[in-house]
Amino acid sequence: MPSGIGKYRKHIQEIGTGLFIYEVFNFVYDWLFYPFALAYWGLLKGGVIVVAGSLVQCAFVFWLYDYMRIDWVGAHALRELETKEEKTWFERMAVWLGKDKKSLFEKLCSPIVFVALTLPIDPLIVALHYRRKHFEGISLRDWGLLISAVAAANLWWLLKVGTIVEGFKYLYTFVLGS
Repeated sequence: MPSGIGKYRKHIQEIGTGLFIYEVFNFVYDWLFYPFALAYWGLLKGGVIVVAGSLVQCAFVFWLYDYMRIDWVGAHALRELETKEEKTWFERMAVWLGKDKKSLFEKLCSPIVFVALTLPIDPLIVALHYRRKHFEGISLRDWGLLISAVAAANLWWLLKVGTIVEGFKYLYTFVLGS
């Protein structure tokens, strides 16, 4: 094993294990439980169940992230990008997220970027990246970020998955004629 990888082996295992478990849980929740709940209980009741479950799960992992002090999502590591000379567009955006917004334009754009990032990226990860301080306790602002990220992500996921579920339910009744 090359010395460079061996040197970071424990750290890679620590981060990789947590991230792997989290991603497997999310896959099962998003692609199996979410559609099942919407199909079985309907968009309203099922939607409340999956959003509440998502919020509880994200809140627990949010707290656990801070309690364990292990940056398994790379949120704290983004601060190191600030010193990098030539950044990609994505790296510049990631660095911008963690900085205080000074101008009116930045303050107006920040919530739009925040919501836009919750569409393709897990809301927990977005909320962690928006935090100003890591591993120094969770502030009310941090909890607000998490709740906002979970709300935006779940609204999008409900629209997307709910449309697909309702489409399949319609096709099912159309084909079977019931």
